[in-house]
Amino acid sequence: MLLEELNDITIVINSIKVKKTSAYIFSNDLKIKLKASTIEQFDLKVGMELTPDTIEQMKKYELKVDALHYLKSIISKKPYTEIQLISKCSKKIKNAQIAKEALDELKKQKIIGDSDYIQSYVDYFNDHNFGKYYILDYLAAQGIEKDKINEIEFDESFEIEKAWNYFGSIKNKYIGTNFAKQKKKIYDSMLRRGFGMQIINDVISNLEINEEDENTKLLKAYKKAKAKYEEKFQGYKLRNKIVAKLITQGYTYEKIVDVIGEESEDNYVD
Repeated sequence: MLLEELNDITIVINSIKVKKTSAYIFSNDLKIKLKASTIEQFDLKVGMELTPDTIEQMKKYELKVDALHYLKSIISKKPYTEIQLISKCSKKIKNAQIAKEALDELKKQKIIGDSDYIQSYVDYFNDHNFGKYYILDYLAAQGIEKDKINEIEFDESFEIEKAWNYFGSIKNKYIGTNFAKQKKKIYDSMLRRGFGMQIINDVISNLEINEEDENTKLLKAYKKAKAKYEEKFQGYKLRNKIVAKLITQGYTYEKIVDVIGEESEDNYVD
């Protein structure tokens, strides 16, 4: 039987058998499996009497060993916050108090801690061109204490460098839309990425417009809108419907009139 299965009994150790990581103690007709380290931790010997209180302490010790092993195994794969570690470990060993004690022990050993978690994720997000506001919001959502988050330092020139890198990776993504929509989509994408509005505006201001291409897109959008509305509307009602539609697509009134102005005056008479 397992040590954890012993409840409210006193036993006397008749013999002990130790293997590499596990051990057995024998008491009359009982064969009890436990961890080899438990033998040393409690200095177990033949003839020793184990009371329910001692057995309970041995159970807690072995549960803590399991908790330590589990925590070390999961942090070797990816970083977690202290809150996440306690939550995962509590579910694993089904004892929140011992999970916390195990975590505290690893913190004292400087094996884990939120500082390591923070640095790991700051490095990751910086390497993948995320802005500081995304990083701050992410860490706050993971339960990191506000004081620790406030200690993070961001270099403004590096934020600009990341913004340019990210801009370079997405600037052609929306090339099929008109210039106004392209700027709006890039702006929204960079904002979601965590960059400040000033940096975004500075970057986007360098976006160059291709007038010939823009006019072609506007004419295409105009013809599409006209085909949609001309069966229901005529004259200036039709013209106003088309203009309103094109404005919602990001074109300015002046640009619309400039590109389709000739047709506007000649073909929309009530």
